[in-house]
Amino acid sequence: MPHTVRTEVFIDPRWQCWNCLVLIATCFHGCGAEPVGQTEIAAIATAAEQQADPAHGAEVSILFVGNSHTRNHAIPKLVSRMIKFHNPEKSVHTSLIGVGWLEQTTTDPTARKELFSRDWDFLILQGQKISVSGKFEYSREAGIELAQLARSRGTRVLYFSEWGLKDVPGDGQRNENIYREMAEETGANVIPIGRAWDIALNANRNLPLYDADGNHQSAMGAYLTAATISGLITGENLMALTGFKYSELKSTDQKILLEAASNALNEKK
Repeated sequence: MPHTVRTEVFIDPRWQCWNCLVLIATCFHGCGAEPVGQTEIAAIATAAEQQADPAHGAEVSILFVGNSHTRNHAIPKLVSRMIKFHNPEKSVHTSLIGVGWLEQTTTDPTARKELFSRDWDFLILQGQKISVSGKFEYSREAGIELAQLARSRGTRVLYFSEWGLKDVPGDGQRNENIYREMAEETGANVIPIGRAWDIALNANRNLPLYDADGNHQSAMGAYLTAATISGLITGENLMALTGFKYSELKSTDQKILLEAASNALNEKK
């Protein structure tokens, strides 16, 4: 099941703020003004970092680590919008670390750096490599280690259990079984996204949840995915999202998807 690996090059604005402050402090000293002490510089730097950091002060902060199943159709932003729809007064911040598979986080420190950069409320992990045939076993070490690190910091960890490949019976359930085994080992929870998809498709086989490749999600599939995630995070009645504006959906289809997400979350496993 191929995925596109997202790579980004960026300059952290917090470093930019620090460099500017050092330059300003040097200028004050060189121009004969009252020297600025290291304590004052550190205090100003902290304030500047907080101002530059969009997560600072957010009441709900969520770090996603995943591949194109999470990135396509901007799932983190859609989840944020749904949470705010339920709780308009709350500030929500989401961030995504793009990977091909979770195992890549053992060689790329980006996810760990971001995890330790602040106190996240939730860590959502997607991208465990899973054999479609069930004949092969792939290492789960990276996904387990990240979950354990996050939980040691008080972060709630959720595994994003993907939908199965189109027309491959039992593939979604196979995914969920793997993630549940990982969750049992780490004390995390599983978001039953694949199960929500199965319930929706059982209600209407013609729902276009898949993209043309039969692997990735369409805009409609993204809605169902995000609704299931937001429902687990907030614990709110998902049927309230019938008032959520999403141009890619008919109201009749929206009802089916929300019922599917609710049923998947309410099923005992």
